[in-house]
Amino acid sequence: IAARFGWRNAETQTYWYQAGLQNGDYQVAMDRADALMRAHPQLIDQVMLLKPLETDPAVQRILADRLKQLPPWLPNYMQADDDTPKDVLDRRLVVLSDVNSTGFSLGCDVVAPLTRTLLDNGRRSDAEAVWNRNCRTAKVSGYLFDPDFAQVLGDASSKQPFAWRPMASGDLSFARVTEPDGKKALAISNSASVTHLALTQAVAF
Repeated sequence: IAARFGWRNAETQTYWYQAGLQNGDYQVAMDRADALMRAHPQLIDQVMLLKPLETDPAVQRILADRLKQLPPWLPNYMQADDDTPKDVLDRRLVVLSDVNSTGFSLGCDVVAPLTRTLLDNGRRSDAEAVWNRNCRTAKVSGYLFDPDFAQVLGDASSKQPFAWRPMASGDLSFARVTEPDGKKALAISNSASVTHLALTQAVAF
């Protein structure tokens, strides 16, 4: 009765999730974990929930297949920050690699948060791999993105993790201008008496 009607009950799903793992019935375990994360997305931050699904290669494939279905908790799974442990990031990269192994891509918006976190953690090569496999319409290459500042202040730039990031300051102003030769350029003005960092991006050295 609990298995059939307790889909929104966290204790019930936790029990059947653990039973599935112990019995080697990984599809059942995935279904129960899916139910838990649909009802309680914040549980994705609990390492002990996802670690069994991310560490065993057989279960990784089941988890990867579930991610391909774009479940509602997928954005939470892709969300990471500077406090996310390195081993958690490493496991998610392995799962994502499995997702992409058949040519499937999750899309730019889905992987943008994880890509930014990898960049902020100095893992540009990993960030580039994740981005290019899942955001095929805006792939990046080379050591520097947007070297002529053409995309700064544009709508696309705000969604592109590799783009230049203008530094917010009351002393700085940014504007698109046209040079005498017709080329577009970025003009930065600083009203302060000291220098300011105006733009930053993670580059590949």
